Amino acid sequence: ALAALFDLPDSRLGVTEVLGWLEIAAIRRRFGIEEAGLEWIRRWIEESAIRWGIDGVMREGFDLPAEEAHSWRFGLERLFLGYALAPDGELYENLLPCAEVEGQRVATLGGLQEFLDRLARWREGLRAPRPLIEWVESLQALMAECLAPDEDEDLALRPLRLMLDRLRADAEALGFSAPVGRALIRAEVREALALAAPTQHFLTGRVTFCNMVPMRSIPARVVCLLGMNGSDFPRDQRPAAFDLMAREPRRGDRLRRQDDRNLFLEALLSARDVFYVSWLAFDARDNAPRVPSVMLNELLDALDRSECAPDGGLLSDWLCVKHPLQPFSARYFTGAQPRLFSYHADWCAAAASPAAPAPPFAATPLPALAGERSVDLADLLRFLRLPARWFLTRRLGLRAPDEPLLLDEREPFVLHGLEGWQLRQRLWDLVATQGSPEPLLRAAGELPHGVVGSLTLERAQRRVERFHRKLLPYLEAPRPALEVDLRCGEWRVQGWMQGLYGGGLLRYRLGRLRAVDRLQLWAEHLVLNALEPDGGHSSRFVAEDDLLSLTPYASAAERLAELLELYQEGQNQPQPLFPETSWAEACAKLPARDKAWLGDDFSELRGESEDEAVRIAFRGYADPLAETPFAQLAQRLFKPMIDHEESPHG
Repeated sequence: ALAALFDLPDSRLGVTEVLGWLEIAAIRRRFGIEEAGLEWIRRWIEESAIRWGIDGVMREGFDLPAEEAHSWRFGLERLFLGYALAPDGELYENLLPCAEVEGQRVATLGGLQEFLDRLARWREGLRAPRPLIEWVESLQALMAECLAPDEDEDLALRPLRLMLDRLRADAEALGFSAPVGRALIRAEVREALALAAPTQHFLTGRVTFCNMVPMRSIPARVVCLLGMNGSDFPRDQRPAAFDLMAREPRRGDRLRRQDDRNLFLEALLSARDVFYVSWLAFDARDNAPRVPSVMLNELLDALDRSECAPDGGLLSDWLCVKHPLQPFSARYFTGAQPRLFSYHADWCAAAASPAAPAPPFAATPLPALAGERSVDLADLLRFLRLPARWFLTRRLGLRAPDEPLLLDEREPFVLHGLEGWQLRQRLWDLVATQGSPEPLLRAAGELPHGVVGSLTLERAQRRVERFHRKLLPYLEAPRPALEVDLRCGEWRVQGWMQGLYGGGLLRYRLGRLRAVDRLQLWAEHLVLNALEPDGGHSSRFVAEDDLLSLTPYASAAERLAELLELYQEGQNQPQPLFPETSWAEACAKLPARDKAWLGDDFSELRGESEDEAVRIAFRGYADPLAETPFAQLAQRLFKPMIDHEESPHG
């Protein structure tokens, strides 16, 4: 971090670089930022559209327009305004307050502002050449202003401080006062930091991690040797081709393998209560046996010759514990081997479930959630978006595979795909406002810079206006939100349903009609007709390219129960439901099915088979579409819906 701070004059101060510095505890300490505040800072950066650069003046130094949007000053001013003003969505001095900061979190925002101010000052302060003594003073001031190291971290900086003292002494002794460029000082700094001492003294804590080096084996209660694989220890000694001593070895020459044998013996003699050794006994790819270090084999052979195990067998077999390669192995939960155990409740329940033939789409199905027969309507709709993702995130507790790990450092130039859709949604929310929305959108950082942003906004406005005219006839006679508390067999569905009008349930999307829109409308249509069976409710989904209308359904409760059973099955194993692909399968459109599954290189359409959740949940299957359950499930879900469309698709 310190080496990177010294290179500030060359930095763009992108959000990833600044967050990387703040992940250093010594920097956070200096500016009073807690570790928990990093997540808030990340969220603030995303919400306030910060990308890179202190301000427009800094960007001008890169031969770019002096545009303030998407800079740190632009975003921080929005955040401070959001703390000071009410979040009413109104502009203040051409800035849109970002209502994300409240309460004590403003202290974290203040620390972030102070850090950015210091970075901006040092970015200019380190630029010009200067005498060595002034460089020493500048580096010492940089460390004092940006770092608050603890005892261990201060030890790592000791070589750098010694180097600075040496530079000052040499400059004073020689009377050297000529200006020196930053490149030379950078090389000295990096060389000194490469010699940084370990971050922890030997034997200063309850547990010490260290290398195996001579004379380090001080007696201890427990000594653990990790990674004692046959291919790693003792170390191979492969001399260079020009090593003349290796060509003609003599008595007394150092042998690395012999040193390692002595180190192993020292570690063994140093252990007072426990001597623990581990190695990789099976290959992680094909489970093939792998041998331990030859010295460990010699030790086990010596033990077998000197003593027997309590059961009369070999002592080495009794001492060695062979762990499975997977932490969810059933061997950890059977109790057959007392030294194999685990504390993971879900894996224990899976191991305790009755043995049954594995279904085609679950290599290790989890046990059913017995007794859980209540479902929130919103959860049911989220499940239908992609059951594989639901299974991974909700049932297994994994992170969403497509969750972004890095913030975007590029300001928007052209809005494609999701960005364009988000702009149209923002315009839809502003459709009732008077005047041009361009100042508000530019203040929020949602438009590309300059004329490109104006043209992009104009095209998006035309699409929004056309869609508004198409949707307007269906918005008559709005009804209040309907509370859902429905008994359906063994199930209880709860939640709220909005978007009710005189013509029935209405959903719309400022984009094309997707298969997941059909599925979710179908689920809500069943809930509404089961909740009020005598109402004769219709449902509609209005999209830019299509209109889906569903007629009243008399047997909605029975069909809804089947959908809820699918939801229950989706908690135990991933279901082969891929909305776009399954919809094309139900409509017997094989070319469209293959395109939805594999994607389209010409239109850069991403296929559902490329979704990370699908790839993880169905890995090991050459072609999940070839399995019988896929086609059956597609017909089971979409066929009743197709039969109740006013204009059936086929």
